Amino acid sequence: MESGRSRPGVRFREPCDRVFYRNPTVGVAVIVLAGDRVLLVQRRGSHAGTWCIPRGHPQWDEEIGPAACRELFEETGLRVQLGPVVAVHGNRHDRERQTVGIWFWAEAVRGELRAGSDAVAADYFPLTALPTAMAFPTDRQVRDRLRRLPATGRLNQWPAAARVLEIGREHPVNDPKLGLLSFQPRLEASTTITSVRNQ
Repeated sequence: MESGRSRPGVRFREPCDRVFYRNPTVGVAVIVLAGDRVLLVQRRGSHAGTWCIPRGHPQWDEEIGPAACRELFEETGLRVQLGPVVAVHGNRHDRERQTVGIWFWAEAVRGELRAGSDAVAADYFPLTALPTAMAFPTDRQVRDRLRRLPATGRLNQWPAAARVLEIGREHPVNDPKLGLLSFQPRLEASTTITSVRNQ
């Protein structure tokens, strides 16, 4: 019988002769808009009392799309129709637990809004009056982009990241050297939030 302790997807052997690299984990977040309002949750536990876009981590052997839908349901009670990825950021605010965050557009299609077990509250906020106490720097970046979205809500006008990192150096996003380094979805000029919801 193999000795050691285990949890789903991971097995530890003692003594261990493998190297486990300290790589970032993947996080998913879901932007749900209702008119000119965006869905946020107030956190319980870490960063208690602050607000964030509903988020979480995929489970072992779970795709990121279903993970995003599951996490949003667990935190808000809402079922969503998932839209496109609109932002990808490296979260480097916590040196002990770095993640790569993937943000999706989504539309709530059913369910009753309520705070899950890991949230104090869940509510929609006007884009012009979002909380200042946001949990994570990346959420504040997304908040600022939402505030700058034109009234038409065209997804191709979603601004790119303000800065990206290249070999330890920060560059403005309009630096031509960053063409292959920054991520922004390719969206047609005619694509709107409404048309994505109807796909």
